[in-house]
Amino acid sequence: MKKILSTLALCAAASFSFTSCDFDSISSALTSSADCAAYETQYQTDIAQEGRLNDQIHTTGDFAMAIELNASAINKLFKKASQWNYELGISGVATINLKVPEIEIGGCRDTAYSHNGTITLEESNCLSFELPIEFSVMGQKLSAAARLGFPIEAVINKEQTKTSIVTNLKQAQILDLKAGSSALGGTYSALIETALKALIGNDLKTVTLFDIGAWEIGDNKIKMLAGAPKIRDAATKELRTVQFGMYSNIMFSMSESVHWEDTFPTDAEVGLHIHPDLIRGVLSRMMNEGHIEDEVSLGSNSSSRGFKVSMANIAKEYPQNILLDQTSPYYDPNWGNYFTFAFRLWSTDTFCGYMDVLAGLNIEISDQKFQIGVGNIHAGKTAGAWNLVGALLNTIIETPFFQHVLDYATISFNFNEFALSGDPNDKAQMDAKHVEFKVDGTGVNLYLNFLNLD
Repeated sequence: MKKILSTLALCAAASFSFTSCDFDSISSALTSSADCAAYETQYQTDIAQEGRLNDQIHTTGDFAMAIELNASAINKLFKKASQWNYELGISGVATINLKVPEIEIGGCRDTAYSHNGTITLEESNCLSFELPIEFSVMGQKLSAAARLGFPIEAVINKEQTKTSIVTNLKQAQILDLKAGSSALGGTYSALIETALKALIGNDLKTVTLFDIGAWEIGDNKIKMLAGAPKIRDAATKELRTVQFGMYSNIMFSMSESVHWEDTFPTDAEVGLHIHPDLIRGVLSRMMNEGHIEDEVSLGSNSSSRGFKVSMANIAKEYPQNILLDQTSPYYDPNWGNYFTFAFRLWSTDTFCGYMDVLAGLNIEISDQKFQIGVGNIHAGKTAGAWNLVGALLNTIIETPFFQHVLDYATISFNFNEFALSGDPNDKAQMDAKHVEFKVDGTGVNLYLNFLNLD
C-alpha cells in the first residue's frame, strides 16, 4: 500500500493527466497483488467465445429483430417477384383473363370455400385481394371482380441459408364475387366460379414475394431467418402490417425480444426493429473475423500503451435493465437516448486486470443512409491493475478500433437483405430520406421506403 500511495503522490506532483506515470508506475505498483494468471485465463476464454455462431437457428421464442411490411410494400414485392399471366377458356364458350390484383392485409373470414373442401384461413397470417376479371361470353365482353383470401408463410430452405416469404395461392379461398357493386348471379357467376376453382386447383401457384438471406457483412457467416408471419390488426386497413420475428445464428445476439410501439408512419413501407444486443453480437463477430482490429493504443505519443479488446458476451454483464436502472452504478441519464455497447480493455504487457468502456451511439441520416456517431462514453467495470486509467476514456474514440466499430454498426443499421425473384443479387434497396427513425437504450426502430420497386 505504501508503494501505491507513494507512486500516486509522485504522479500527482508531476501532472494531473495520465501519462506514462499512470501506465508504468501505477500498473507496476498494483500488479504485484493481482492474480495475473487468472485474468489471462479469463481473457483467453473471452476470445474463444467471441462472435460464436450457432449451428442451427430455431425460429421460436425471443427474437432480436423484427421486420414489418404494410400493404404498399407487399404489393411492390409481389409485382416484382411474380409473373402474373392467367387466362382460361371454358369449352369454347367463355374466355377469362385475370388481371394483376391489389393485395390487402387481412380481410379474411374464418372459413371459406377451398378446392379441397372447407378449411380455416386464420386472420393472423391472411392476405386478400380483389382480383379484376375480364371475360367474354358468346362474344359479349364483361368485367367483374372476385375477392380471394390466401395465407402467407415463411419457408426456410434446407441449408438454413435463407427464408423465403411466400404466398400460397393454391390455398386461396373465394370470399366474394361481384360485378361493379352488385353480386354476380346466374350463368356468369357459375362460369367465373368454375374458372376460379380450376385456377385454384391447377394453375395458381406458390409465389415467392422475397427472400431474406445472410447479412452481407464481414465473411458473410451471419444468418437471419424469419419466423411465422403475424398480421397486426388496426382500426383501418391502411394501417395493417405483416410482422416477422427475425432470428439470428449469433450466439450472444440477444437477451430478450425486441419491442416497439404499434405505430406505423403513413408514408413508410418497411419497419425494422432491432434489439441492441443484435448489433453487439454483429460487432463481436466482426472482431472474431478480424474485420475490427482487437488492439488499442492509448496515451500520448511518447507514452502510449497497448491494449487488447474483447467483446464476447459483455452484453450479459450490462443488460438493458441495468444500464437504464437509475440505481445502477453504471447508470447515466443519457443512456436512455443512445444505443449502448460495451467492450473490455486488457493490457498487452500483462493481463493483470481489465477496464470496461461503455459507449453510447447516436444515429443520423447522411446521404439517405443511417450514419452512426458517438453520443457519450463512460467507464464500466474495472478489475485488478487497470482501475486507475479512466481519464483516458475519451481518447479511445480516436482509435482505429473505435472507428471500425462505428463503420460496422452503420452497416448493420442499413439492413437491406430483401432478395427478389430468387436472385440473391437482385435486392430491394431502401430509402431513408424523410422517414422516421428512433434509437434509444431499448432498441432501434427504422421506417423506410423501397427505392427501386416503383
